[in-house]
Amino acid sequence: MFTWEAAGRAEKGRGLAARPVRSLVVRELRRSFWEVLAIVGFTLAGVTAELSLPSLFARLVDEGVARGDAAVVAATGGEMLFATLLALAFQVTSGLFASRFASRFGMHVRAEVFRRIVHLPFGEYRRFGAATLLTRATNDVGQLQQVLYLGLRPFLRAPITAAVGLVLAFRLNARLALLLLASLPVVLAFLYVLSRRAIPLYTEVQLRIDALNRAVRSYLGGVRVARAFVRDAQEAERIARASADLREVSVRVSRIMALLSPAITFALNATIVLLLFVGARFVERGSLAVGSLIAFVQYAVFLLGAFLTLGMLFFLLPRALVSAERLDELLRAPEERVDAAEEGMPGGAEEATRGAKGWEAVSHAERGGEGFAEEFAARESPSPPELAFVEVSYRAPGAERPQLENFHMRIPAGAFVAVVGGTGSGKSTLLRLLLRFYPDYQGSVLWDGVDIREVPLRAYRRWIAYVPQRPYLFRGTVRDNLLYGLPEGEEVSDDALVAALEAACAWEFVAERPGGLDAPVEAGGRNFSGGQRQRLAIARALVRRAPLVLFDDAFSALDAATEERVLANLRSVLRGATVLLVTGRVSVARRADFVVVLEAGRVVATGTHDELLAASPVYRDLFASRRIAEGGEGA
Repeated sequence: MFTWEAAGRAEKGRGLAARPVRSLVVRELRRSFWEVLAIVGFTLAGVTAELSLPSLFARLVDEGVARGDAAVVAATGGEMLFATLLALAFQVTSGLFASRFASRFGMHVRAEVFRRIVHLPFGEYRRFGAATLLTRATNDVGQLQQVLYLGLRPFLRAPITAAVGLVLAFRLNARLALLLLASLPVVLAFLYVLSRRAIPLYTEVQLRIDALNRAVRSYLGGVRVARAFVRDAQEAERIARASADLREVSVRVSRIMALLSPAITFALNATIVLLLFVGARFVERGSLAVGSLIAFVQYAVFLLGAFLTLGMLFFLLPRALVSAERLDELLRAPEERVDAAEEGMPGGAEEATRGAKGWEAVSHAERGGEGFAEEFAARESPSPPELAFVEVSYRAPGAERPQLENFHMRIPAGAFVAVVGGTGSGKSTLLRLLLRFYPDYQGSVLWDGVDIREVPLRAYRRWIAYVPQRPYLFRGTVRDNLLYGLPEGEEVSDDALVAALEAACAWEFVAERPGGLDAPVEAGGRNFSGGQRQRLAIARALVRRAPLVLFDDAFSALDAATEERVLANLRSVLRGATVLLVTGRVSVARRADFVVVLEAGRVVATGTHDELLAASPVYRDLFASRRIAEGGEGA
């Protein structure tokens, strides 16, 4: 069965893996071989029917009009009408096939591009940026689809017209045909020079489009802040500058390509004048009939018109080549490793696991190889895990220092743990390593003594619920968002959804909305306040019923009273789970079983809130600063 993921692998041995777009085009052409062959056949038949018109017109003039033979005029006119209708039918049919082929290709490439974007590691996602990913998935794919359609229609038709037209012109008069042929290298040289100058500019055009998209997205994402600080004029100026930069390059491209049509038109008219001048001499000598000369001029128009069409290809092809290179870069980007156990773990995870200090590490092989992965994936209700970080170090690409360095931490099963620290201490990185967002780290992260990189990724993440620092709600309904973290097809009763909302103190405002659970949610949750979005995200995590629940500063938008209620509910609801709360709020840390204090990517202290106040200077400093920020709450 054909799949686009298999396309790249199939062509890898043929040297096409370095150019994924070319590989996809080749695969689609092979898959649709008979359809492409039909397009070529119908195009050839249509061109042949159309190019029969000049010779028929020559016969109409020379044998009908010149001799006053009405029967020849009527018969030849009927043949010309039939040839015209036949050419039209063939052209329409080939156009339908080409449109269907190009549309299907565009659909498949967009699906592959989106699949690759979904599976990009987070480092690659940051490297590309949302603006350029959006441009590549829409504008760049559209450029390829357009060129592919035109390549199967006018651009395929043009060389066929040129070849058949030259053959018929030589049959009519070889000396005039040589004169016509001599004008073609001039046109081709001009097209080559234009394309050489246009390709670098088209690369610049795509970069400027990305820059404009970034400027617009930046303003739209922070429109409230911009208006609050009265920065609308400055943001408008920034967007105007990006637009002006795009206009400047686009104008330079347009100036170059504006020479195309006039130059080819001039070459066409000059060739026709020359043909008429030389052909008139042949007519005077009686070696060429008037109708044949008219037919020859029509062949010249067809031939040079074909080169004008090819000139359009030189106009569009540079931009499509740039788009193909940008898509190649994206499709060559590494994917998130779904099953590292089969691919081989980076950094020698098994050796690191065996060297775990104070831990009895169990290797994948000792648990029965693939059987352990199957066992893990098949668990219906796993127990809360015991977690350990053993000599873990991680440095983000381009970072000046590691986010985590020689990091050690143990979290007992079922513990309710708060992780605190200053800005940049590595708190959020800790959760992202547990989620396997950053796979290229040194050391080991253990789940019940097993390195998490040994477990298939999808099976592993199935048992984690996550509330991010910036909660995101998807367009749909409250119900849709609550069910978002569940496997497709898994059903949850309305009572269970309401219970999760009540635990997150969210049912009180959901019940007030028309529709209740079916109340509409706008993209990003724009029709909810920041605190409401956080509570809905917490409820979504509770519906998942996972043995490991991660909160990344998930209470920052809640007032003190609501936070107190939510924390009390979570302590009750999440008794059967291991819970990690990354927080900057003392009120949250104070209610945890114990607190882990981070500084510069290392654990500097652990203990209860009271123990740390007595023994840890770092925690005391954090407590003093947070207590002031939170309104002077007591110990």
